[in-house]
Amino acid sequence: MNKSMLISIVLMISGLVGQHYPFPHDKQHSKENSSNCREYAMARAYRGSYCPATKLGDVATKITEPEFIINAWTWEEGKIEEGDLAIWGKEGEDHVAYIEDINYLSWGGIYISQVPRPNSTTGVQYLSIEDVKKYTTNAKNNYPTHYAKINKNLWMLEVKNEFWDGSNGGTIGIDDIPKQSTYTGFYEWGFPVKLTPMMDNEDGDGFKHHFIKWINNSENSPKYSSDEEYQIDLTSGTANLFTAKYLRKFKVTFNNNFIGIDEKGLITIRDTVRQLPFNLYVPENESITVSAPLNSVTHNHIDYDFTHWSTGSEFHTITITPTSDTTITAHYKGYPRSMAHYGISSGTTIGENIKLTWNVHPNQNVSKYRIFRQVKRKYGFSSHTRLVGTVNRQTTLWEDPQYILTDGYSDDLLFYDVRPFYTIESTESKEDWTVTFGEEVQSEEFFKKRADGNFANPN
Repeated sequence: MNKSMLISIVLMISGLVGQHYPFPHDKQHSKENSSNCREYAMARAYRGSYCPATKLGDVATKITEPEFIINAWTWEEGKIEEGDLAIWGKEGEDHVAYIEDINYLSWGGIYISQVPRPNSTTGVQYLSIEDVKKYTTNAKNNYPTHYAKINKNLWMLEVKNEFWDGSNGGTIGIDDIPKQSTYTGFYEWGFPVKLTPMMDNEDGDGFKHHFIKWINNSENSPKYSSDEEYQIDLTSGTANLFTAKYLRKFKVTFNNNFIGIDEKGLITIRDTVRQLPFNLYVPENESITVSAPLNSVTHNHIDYDFTHWSTGSEFHTITITPTSDTTITAHYKGYPRSMAHYGISSGTTIGENIKLTWNVHPNQNVSKYRIFRQVKRKYGFSSHTRLVGTVNRQTTLWEDPQYILTDGYSDDLLFYDVRPFYTIESTESKEDWTVTFGEEVQSEEFFKKRADGNFANPN
């Protein structure tokens, strides 16, 4: 979206007369002012209105001063236009009015706006020239003798960029046309001019420019606006210098690092989940919050746990304030998924050695399985975790030579964990135990149950 400033430039006149007034005020608008009609008509012709103003200078009361009037012609109805001046007496010595509307080219069809007489208390009147002839003292019962067109002097408008380090340069849009900064142009009073900060998002030296506000240097009190589009009126008290202020914004690239795979996954940036890699431009002095997943994320049958950020922080959520283009990476540790996901079973044949079976782990970088066992004795105490076997990747069966499968809660409770080993990161799956009942081979209870034929399926 363009950030633009629409300036309705009002009361524009060049520095030739030393003040920013586009019409010849003799003195001030006051009871002593004998030129109300002239000043009002000139103000309207400059697209202004009847207004108070300070002294412009000693300007002749003749309305045909060349600084203000292109020329004055004998009244010819075919050439007049709305916005012209109707003049009684070639130099406006009798009366002057502003031509507001031309409905048709006759005295009754041409409407003017006027201040009817010096020291008038009636305010501005809107009426046809036919009625002016009847009711306006200054017109002396006459129709206009001349008409004139305003010589609209130009207002100097200066626009520039100011970057983060105070430097200038680049381009500025003047009515959507790129102009080199600093730009100086001259415009009619009342003519709308659109300013656009064209350097917004443009590349700098290791950053992008970031537009933040316009400054209207009005005397000693600069006025600021960061609006995308706004309108002001340039009056005699408004400066003609406008500055587009910029800061830097830095490119922050977010990434995940899963060792050994190309997958980048997701993270949360400013409360929004983003597919990585993701680039974001962050304005200077602005902070941004990023969060890694709290739980494991799985890619190709490997569970990845967040470990730390490239900043060194081990917190899942961090806040950063970039000072240059940078990359923020979340690092992870990968663990093969447990065999509980791949069909592990402890068998069903009571009285035979316990046989653990499973399916081959789908990840090709699982090279072997290590088998662990814990025993909770029926008498209430437990053994430590023991490594009881190691088999290669393609093996899907392991038989426990020390324990047979039993049916009873009165027997030992056996815990088995077949842990796949992931060669890329030299990790094995997290603990995930399979539970069954069993009896140790060669124990007294074993021989007694075998003699009785008492081996039932605990399931």
